[in-house]
Amino acid sequence: MQLASGAIGFRKAVSASPLSFVILAETFRTHMTSLVHSQRLSAYALGTPMTNPSSTEHEETLWSGSVSQWHYAGKWLTVVICLVVLAGTFFINAFGDSINPWIIRSVPLLVAVALIGWIKLDRSGRKYSVTNRRVSVEFGIISKQSTELRIQDIRSINLTTSGIAGLLGIGRLEFSSAASDDADVIFWNTPGAEKIRDLVRSLQSAAP
Repeated sequence: MQLASGAIGFRKAVSASPLSFVILAETFRTHMTSLVHSQRLSAYALGTPMTNPSSTEHEETLWSGSVSQWHYAGKWLTVVICLVVLAGTFFINAFGDSINPWIIRSVPLLVAVALIGWIKLDRSGRKYSVTNRRVSVEFGIISKQSTELRIQDIRSINLTTSGIAGLLGIGRLEFSSAASDDADVIFWNTPGAEKIRDLVRSLQSAAP
């Protein structure tokens, strides 16, 4: 049922989104990976019996991931436009004999390559994780900053989804240690956000 739902959401995204197939394919791959994770999460939550997570000797990572490619939708759209312009220069001779066409072609090519490199670099610097003891987020590649919140200290979990990303199960998760608008840990545009929320709730229920 989960696989069928993911496929239906993907077909809706293809018909409604102006973005390239590259983004959609990557998002679908991320979504399917999240479904695999969710099977493990369900098995953990429905185990017989479930061990008290706070009393286990070793900390176990139950889920880890990063921001979805949809977080960079605007930049991916710019990449697609640059590649279309680059391809168009091979069919339209508008440069004349006085200008080397590769000088003009190099501009959209360099912009596309720079954006793709920035996306990969930024995404690799965002790491989200849920263990049997805490939720945490880590930013940075060389200089790193991390924020974490213990499972037993979580007082509220807010899930926000919208648009096509919401159809694909991508959403923003906010974990707070108090019932306020200020979140201590935020998972931005995370695939399988609802499954992650349910996992954390199951860990809360098992906590003393």
